[in-house]
Amino acid sequence: MADFNKSMEHLPYTKINRYEYKGIQRKFFPKFAGFDMLDRGDYETYILEDLAYQFYNSYFYLKLKCNLITNQHVADLLFLFSIANGKKKAVSKLQRILKIPVSGTMDFNTLSKLEAVEQNKLFLHLYAEIIEFYANMGNIDDMRYILPIYYKWETSYFGNA
Repeated sequence: MADFNKSMEHLPYTKINRYEYKGIQRKFFPKFAGFDMLDRGDYETYILEDLAYQFYNSYFYLKLKCNLITNQHVADLLFLFSIANGKKKAVSKLQRILKIPVSGTMDFNTLSKLEAVEQNKLFLHLYAEIIEFYANMGNIDDMRYILPIYYKWETSYFGNA
């Protein structure tokens, strides 16, 4: 099964201020406990880091059922794309690739279809769809966040040739 800690290694966000902590923006997630600490001027990194890990795990990783996906690279792509663009958009894109009804919700039907297809083909298809999405938005810079996931997949698939 995919490992949350490995997926978190790809998290590109480092900004820390009163309005954002490592990609968690106050305007979208005002109840994130870390903002109370930041408002008090409490920047104890290990506590904030733990709160961010808990947030990303519970709000994204577990709701996307990434912990039940066997292919780490597919889980990484789904996780990072959902953080930047929303869970519903990420799952809808996956469901279209799998050619199943699009609900935008990661249900067990989606998960079983995901696991039933050839994983390397699924990874490449999902990666291509995400690249196309960013290109169509004119947001080429955001692609740099998913390139390391591709390089890890490429190394695991082709070796270090």
